[in-house]
Order: sequence, then C-alpha cells, then structure tokens
Amino acid sequence: TLYDTWTFQGPRWDQMPVASWVPIDHMPTPPAVEAFCRKPNVTPIAMSKFGREQLQRKGIACEYVPHAIETSVFKPTPKIQQDDGKWLTGREIMGVPEDAFVVLIANANKSGGNVHRKAFPEQVLAFSIFAQQHPDAVLFIHSEQFGAMGGLAFDPLIAACGLSRDQVKFVNQYQLRMGIPQEAMAAIYTAADVLLSPTYGEGFGITVLEAMATGTPVIVSDFTAQSELAGPDAIKVGGQPWWDAAQMAWWSIPSVPEMVDALRQAYDRGQVRSEEAIRWVQSEYDADVVFDRDWRPVLDRLIEREPQAEAPRAFCNDKQTDPLITIYIPTWKRPELAALLDSLAPQLCPEVEVIVSDNDGSAGPLVRERLKNAPCRVDYSRRESNIGGDANILRGFAQGSGEWVWIIGDDDVLAPDAIRRVLSALDDMHYGAQDRLILLSKSAPKSAATAIGSLADIAAKDAGLPMAATLITANVCRREAVD
Repeated sequence: TLYDTWTFQGPRWDQMPVASWVPIDHMPTPPAVEAFCRKPNVTPIAMSKFGREQLQRKGIACEYVPHAIETSVFKPTPKIQQDDGKWLTGREIMGVPEDAFVVLIANANKSGGNVHRKAFPEQVLAFSIFAQQHPDAVLFIHSEQFGAMGGLAFDPLIAACGLSRDQVKFVNQYQLRMGIPQEAMAAIYTAADVLLSPTYGEGFGITVLEAMATGTPVIVSDFTAQSELAGPDAIKVGGQPWWDAAQMAWWSIPSVPEMVDALRQAYDRGQVRSEEAIRWVQSEYDADVVFDRDWRPVLDRLIEREPQAEAPRAFCNDKQTDPLITIYIPTWKRPELAALLDSLAPQLCPEVEVIVSDNDGSAGPLVRERLKNAPCRVDYSRRESNIGGDANILRGFAQGSGEWVWIIGDDDVLAPDAIRRVLSALDDMHYGAQDRLILLSKSAPKSAATAIGSLADIAAKDAGLPMAATLITANVCRREAVD
C-alpha cells in the first residue's frame, strides 16, 4: 500500500499479508498509524529515515525505502519543445519576466477542515513581507487556486497579505487538472530561483527532490522527512510545535520570520544553480539507485518470508446442545489463557457452551487446538479493535443461550471437577429464587459454604467474602437477573 494507514479500516485488512509503504508526518507516530503497523500481518516500510526512527521508538520493526525520482527527467531544463515545435523556457510557461526573482510554491491544495498542512498561509505571508523590500520578486503557485478539493481559496489569502495580482501568478488551472508533463515541470523548477516548501509535516516531500535535481535551491522545515531531504545549498527553518488533536501527535508550524530570512538568503545568492545538489539527488534518490539499493533487498525479504497463517476472525464448532451454563472468556494477549483452556477441556460437557471473545486476535489457533474435541458448542470471535476489558466483559451477558452465565478471567485456572460441581449447585438452585452462585477457591474459608442469602447475610458469616465475590471468575449469574 502507499497511503495513510489510518484510513485502512475493516476486517479484510487483517486477512491478508500487507506491506505498507507508510508515510509518517507527525511526532511521535500517531496511535492509529502505530496500531496498524503493529498488526501481525503487516510489514511497515518507512518511506523516510524520520519515519523509520519514529516506528523504532515505538518498538515496531520496519523496512526502509525512500521515494525516488527520475533524474533523467528532472534535470536542468532551460527549454522544452511543444508539439508544434516551438521552444518555451520555464519562465514563459509560468508567464513571469526573465529578470524577476521567482519564488515557487508547488504542493497539493487539499486539507481536512481548516488545518492546512502545506502551510500555504504562512508561506504566502512570508513572501509578502519579503516582497516589500524586493519589488522584483514574483510568487508562482503551482497548485489548485480556489479550494475546490477541500483546500483553501488563495485569492482571499493573497488579498489579506497585501499582494497584488502582478506579484502572484498561478499555474493554468485547466492544464493542472488535465496533467502537466514532467518535462514541463522540470523547466518550471529550473526557471525558479527558490522553492518555498516548509510545511507542518511531511511523510516524504518529493517536490523538494525534483527542485534540487534541477539545481534550484529549496527552503524546507527542519522537521519530519524534510530535514533529511535538505541537501546541499538547502535552507532549513524552524517552527512552533502544534498539537494535532485528530491524530494525537505533533506537527510544527513553520516560522514566518525564519522563512522571510531564508528568502533573503536565497535572494542574496542570486540566480544560481546548485551543481552539488544535483549530484546529491542523483546519487541518493534516483529511481534506479533506490530500486537496486533499497527495493530489491526488501522485496527479496518479503518474498522469502514465510506467510503467516491468518488467525481466524471467528469460528464455531456448531455443536447443537441445550446448555445450562454459558462460559464466557474475555481475553487479550494473555499467555495464561493456555493453562485455563487446558484446565477447561477435560471438564466440558453438553450442559455448557464456551464463548471466547478476543480483543487482540491472536488466541484463535490456541482455542481451536485446545478445545477441538469439546463435546459442547465452542465459539471464538475477535473484535474489530480492542474494545477494552470492561466492555468485553459486559458483552458476555448478551452472548450465548445458557440460563446462567459464568465469566472466567483469562488468567484463572479451574479446579478439577469445577464444572460438574457448579452444574450440581445450579441444578439445586434451578427452581429457587437465587440468581447468583458465588464460588470459593480452595484456600478460601469455608464458613459461608452452602450459605444462602444476601451479601449482608454472607458477610455476617465471613466479612471478607463480599470482597472475594467481586472477582470475575467467582460469580455465576442467572442471565435474566443481570441488569
């Protein structure tokens, strides 16, 4: 996959091997991204060194393969030839004077709500401040102009920053929608004096590489993947941490004053090409280099890896019985579950049914193996996500068909003959008014054994027993009496 992993929802994502080329543009890794990357069937492939570091900090093993570009296309391109044979410079494509100082913004204008990750407002404001002292500066914006794809409308922003339409040029909007050839983009990058691209956070940031591959200097944020993409002659700017409540992780709002200073530095350098930046991109991020250096070994490891048996999402042995007791076991990553199942298996009989509700999904093979010969109904299912211990316990009273519900903690072990003795006690209570059977461990005092009455009556016999009755496994409840 090549997409934000928090969008991957539904059971199918747990039912196949997934190699996820994952963008991480926050610090730390957002919880939803972390949860997906932790799935046993998922192999995360970080697309930046920053992303790899964030995953490793969470204890998640991952591969690393960066994005790449075709440096045979993105290279210094003074002119391109049109279909009619006419040659155009990048500045002719942009419609800007040859003697202007051209600042290029080239990012997608999309956002969720009012948060604009690409930092267009901060970038335009920084340019407007810079342009006050540099009247020959022109801002060329290669992006959607009107906010049609959920982004911002540039025109009000430009007006609020005091810029005239002579100072700001936009890519032809029809051509943008139809697709601009990469060779034309290389000419546009070449014709620009600097790419202005600090953002709140980047999973990678491929336009930065494209610009540097043509020799154009870049201004980027010193945050997330942009830090490692700041090659020779790049200028990095700092920012202010900003908490993204939706993702529950940090972004960084690029500093407007630092962007102004960076534009001044670029202006003072003059119209120069960075040959060192060109060579650096070619050696580190050319598509053929990345494929041979990074993709080949990763793909070989993925091919060689034994496919993991997919844990069943749900199964039932379909034994048709009329149980008196529903034994319900809520579980989540509990190694002790094996001991419980081993103590349970030899005691099972048609008068009970066993339901295992898994908050993780790893217990399916264990349940199937340990209870494969059960003479009663065995039902296993795993939740779509971890619903928490309390919610998993409470759902037990709505599962199964037994008159009585016995919820057993996944780290408990049944005493031999426990089920027979519980069935015997319930048989005695079948026509009585009692709606709860409290079980005592071997070590518990026997002063209240066989006592019938309220908790207050039982406490009168032994003051500690009401506390013992709060243990999950100690209670067998009549289903219809549970409120």
